[in-house]
Amino acid sequence: MNTNTTKPRYEILDGLRGVAALMVVIFHLSEAFSYDPVYKHLNHGYLAVDFFFVLSGYVIGYAYDHRMLSGEMTRWDFVKSRLIRLQPMVLFGLLLGAAFFYLQSGNYYPRIAETSLTIDGIKCVIDSGWCKINYYNQRNFTSALIPSPISRASADQRPGSSGTRSPGSRSGWA
Repeated sequence: MNTNTTKPRYEILDGLRGVAALMVVIFHLSEAFSYDPVYKHLNHGYLAVDFFFVLSGYVIGYAYDHRMLSGEMTRWDFVKSRLIRLQPMVLFGLLLGAAFFYLQSGNYYPRIAETSLTIDGIKCVIDSGWCKINYYNQRNFTSALIPSPISRASADQRPGSSGTRSPGSRSGWA
């Protein structure tokens, strides 16, 4: 007698998880490229994360409950199977994100090498020539940090942040 029966799969839940994941991606992309919350494409996309986690918890619980309760799978087997499935994606995302972060360029996100950093003993600032100015929108009562170029006078003051114990110097584009 074969007792190895498979459970029915709920494709609708997989589809809803996919839609929730896409909503989170769209939310983050529109957040990165909009100056004002009014112009975002999806203002409450962060709620899709909660929805995704609730659905994922149900799907994973449904998929593993029989094996865990019958003793076919121990807790360590469960953890090992989740790590084997998820860690390659986490590592790939980490490497891809680090590469994009390091190589990115533009007014909104300067390269790492172009950002100002204060470390004791470092006496030189590499400066992108940009800063973020707080902009308040009176129409909808929101504020946003808008990237804008700095003045020459402001650029000339920046070496003071690098030379905390002695005079500093600055190199950059502004």
